Amino acid sequence: MIRINWFLASFSVTNNIAPPQIKIENAIFNQYKIFTKSNSVSINNCAFYIASNKDLKPICTFENITVLGDIDLHNKEHLFNKYNITKNFNISDEKLICILYKKIGIGLIKELLGTFSFILYDQNNNKFYAVRDQLGIRTLFWTKLKDEIVIASDIFLLADQKLRRDLNREYFREFYQRNGIIDSELTPYKHMFRISSGSYLEVLNGKERVSKYWDLASNKGNIKYSNETEYFDHFVELLKLSTKDRLQKGTTNSIMLSGGLDSTSIYALAKKLEDIENFKIKPVSAVFDELKECDERDLINGLIEKYNDRAIYLNFDNTLMFEDFPNSIPFSDEPNVNCISFNFTYQIVKESVEYGYDNILSGYAGDHLLNGSLHIARDMIKNGQFRKAFSYITNYSIVTNTSAFQNFVEFALFPNIPKHFVSDTNCEYYSSLTKKLKKINNKNQEELYYQISNAKSHLYTDRVIGALTGSDIHHPFLDRRLVEFMYKIPGHMRFSDVNPKYILRKSMEKYLTSDITSKTNKTTHIAYTYKSIRSNWNNIYQFMKDSISAEELKLISADYWTEELERWRNGVKVSDYFWTLFSIELWLKQHYSMINSN
Repeated sequence: MIRINWFLASFSVTNNIAPPQIKIENAIFNQYKIFTKSNSVSINNCAFYIASNKDLKPICTFENITVLGDIDLHNKEHLFNKYNITKNFNISDEKLICILYKKIGIGLIKELLGTFSFILYDQNNNKFYAVRDQLGIRTLFWTKLKDEIVIASDIFLLADQKLRRDLNREYFREFYQRNGIIDSELTPYKHMFRISSGSYLEVLNGKERVSKYWDLASNKGNIKYSNETEYFDHFVELLKLSTKDRLQKGTTNSIMLSGGLDSTSIYALAKKLEDIENFKIKPVSAVFDELKECDERDLINGLIEKYNDRAIYLNFDNTLMFEDFPNSIPFSDEPNVNCISFNFTYQIVKESVEYGYDNILSGYAGDHLLNGSLHIARDMIKNGQFRKAFSYITNYSIVTNTSAFQNFVEFALFPNIPKHFVSDTNCEYYSSLTKKLKKINNKNQEELYYQISNAKSHLYTDRVIGALTGSDIHHPFLDRRLVEFMYKIPGHMRFSDVNPKYILRKSMEKYLTSDITSKTNKTTHIAYTYKSIRSNWNNIYQFMKDSISAEELKLISADYWTEELERWRNGVKVSDYFWTLFSIELWLKQHYSMINSN
C-alpha cells in the first residue's frame, strides 16, 4: 500500500515538441511546506511527473503503455483469474492496468475495485485517458492551455497565478446549492475542470471527451434473502473485506475511534482480523474531562477491554477549533466544510503518526450508507405493506415528537427527496437531481443515491491533513462492493422503525458491547464547538464579518450574513447552509490574500 501520490501529465496536442519541464516537488512544497521525492519521464510530446511523501514508485511503461497515478486495487486475484493473467501479487497496480489495457482496452476501468485516479497513455494510438474511481476517493483535474492539455491529481498542480485569478462564480453558486459538496466538472477556477466520480477523460487527436463509466443508479436487480441473518452475514463479510483491504500488513495501523457504531465496528472487525493477518490496529480517541457531555470513554473503555487492548487518549478540553484563526486553517484547492474542524482532526491524525501509525482508518460515511430515512414508508405502500408503513410512521413520530399526519404526507403520500434535501427548488441542482432520481425504482434507493453522491467531504481530510501529516487515511464504508450491496437490499435493513442503522447494529452485536449497540443517540460536540467559538470570537468576527458571498457572489445579503454570525455566536439555531457559507467566506478571503501576496 502506498502513501499519497501527486501526479501530472502534460502534452502538446498539435506537434511533437515536449511541454516545458515542471518541478512538481516545488509546487507541492509551496502548497504544503513538505518535501517529497519525484520522478519524471518524457515520451514524444508528453511529459509525466509523479511525487510522493513516502515509497515513491517509478513511472510504469509496459509495451508502449504508460500509467501513473494514485492507485490501490482491491481485486487483483479476481482480475488474474478472469483474464488469465499469471498470478503475481507483487506486480504493481500500474503494470496490471497496462496488461489489462492490452487485453480489453479502456473497458478495463469497469473491472477495477479500489481507490484510484490515474493517467494512461497509449503511445501506439496517441490516446490519453484520465480515470477517477467510482466513489471519488481520489481526485483528478485537467485544463487546456492553448495547444497543451494538462491533467493532474490536484488543482494546485495545474494552476499558474493567471489561472488562479479567474474565479468561476457558477462554481460557488453550485457549491452553495449543494450545501458544500460538489462533484461536477466545475472548480473554483474558470479554466480548470474536475473529472467527476466514476468518470474518465479521453483525449484523441487533440479533442477531449468526458464519459461516465459507473453510476450507482445503473445497478439493476435486487438481493433478497429468506431471513435477516443472511443479510447480516453478507454485510459483515463485505465490511470485513473492505476493512482488510485498507489495512497495511506488517505494521501497526490506527483508527480514529469514537464511541459510535461506525468507527467501533471497523475497529472490532480489524481486531478480529489481527488473529489471521499480519498487522495490528490501535485506537486513537479524543476525550474530555471538563466537557463531559462530549466524552465517550465509558463506551470506548468497554470495547477495548473486550479486546484486551489499550487506547491512545488525547484530551481536547483545551485543544480548540479556531485557535489562531484563520492562520491555523491551511488553504486548500477549493472550499470544504470540513476545514472548520481542521484542528480537531489534524491533532488526532498527527498524534497517530507520531506513534508510527501512519495508515489510518475512520468510520466516515457510515451515516451516509446506513441511516436511511422514513421515505421507505412509500416503498412499503407501493408493495402493499400498509400496516407496516403506518407502524413505521407512528413509531417515528413518537420518537421524534412530530406530527404523524404531516409525516404521512411528507414521506408516504407525496415524498420528494430532492425537495427534502435541497431548499432552492428553482436551482439547476434541484432540477438535475430530480431528473436523475426519476430513473431509480424506489425511495430507499433514491435516498441512498443522494447520500453516496454527497459523501465527499472526506477529501479535505485525505488530501490536506494526509499531506501535512504524512498519513494515508481510509474509509471502509466507502467501498463499491458494500455500497452496491446496500443499494440492492430491502430498505428496512437500513431504516428500522425501532433502531437507526439496523443492519449494522444487529450484525455487530457479537463484535461490540451492548452499551454501544443499544445506544441510539449520537454524542454531540456542541459544548466543545461553542467553547471554541467563545475563546476565539474576536478573531473569527473580525475576519468573517464582511461577506464576499454577499458583496461579489450575491449568494446572500450582507444583513443576512451578519445576523447568522450573531445567531451562531449566541448558540441560536442557524441555517442548514451556515457551514457551507462559512467555508466559502473563509476560502475566498484566503484566496484573495494569497493572490495579493504574490
